[in-house]
Amino acid sequence: LLTKWVMSLLEKSASRARTIYVNCWSRSTAYAVLGEILHQAEIFVSPRESMISMVRKFENMTKSPEKKFVIALDEVDQLESFEVLYDVSRSGAGLVCISNNPYALSDDDDRIKSSLQVEGLEFPAYSVEQMADIIGQRAKYALAPNAISRDDTKIIARLCSGDSRVGIEMLRRAALIAENENKKKISAEHIKKAFSEAKFMRKSKLEEKLSDDEMEILKIIRSEKRANASHVYAQYSKKVSYPVTER
Repeated sequence: LLTKWVMSLLEKSASRARTIYVNCWSRSTAYAVLGEILHQAEIFVSPRESMISMVRKFENMTKSPEKKFVIALDEVDQLESFEVLYDVSRSGAGLVCISNNPYALSDDDDRIKSSLQVEGLEFPAYSVEQMADIIGQRAKYALAPNAISRDDTKIIARLCSGDSRVGIEMLRRAALIAENENKKKISAEHIKKAFSEAKFMRKSKLEEKLSDDEMEILKIIRSEKRANASHVYAQYSKKVSYPVTER
């Protein structure tokens, strides 16, 4: 949200500035990222457009003397390949990479690192008071007056560990639980139930990132909670055709 706000200010203050925002969680391939960039720049892309053709269109787009592009890639660590970062950085467009992982780009090859010349800007997690303010503001616009107390917004703020998206999702779920129980106010019990659901939501999103081998290992660990590493690896080796090395 902060990035979008800054980008909107940039467009208002600089007549030639053109900003583009892409979330790499939903568009994790180079093809999808470039397609979305061209779409937001109002450049036609055929459903069967080749990657080479899209790269050429992108390069031509950034050469325009009438516009200067700034491209923000949110959740950049979700990209299947960082090769697209090379194409964007070499184009002359401004590039903003956003991630909760401070080491998201540390595994780039030297060619991409040299092209990026990354300058880091870290945003610390929200404090409990700041998070409670955010939750309270959202509740003000989304819920009936006095549907949640300040003390209960602080409970959510403590549980979400500075992650505003999790906090807002907990508020939403707590409100739905209260509504299903025909309650006019969200209670600590509703928040407790919402927290359990939110934890599951975060876990399921993390599991989506795991490879097939990692998922197989996770299944074994869940079924045999007290097994040591050697036993887990032995069971894993029996279940897959080409197991990775024990290391």
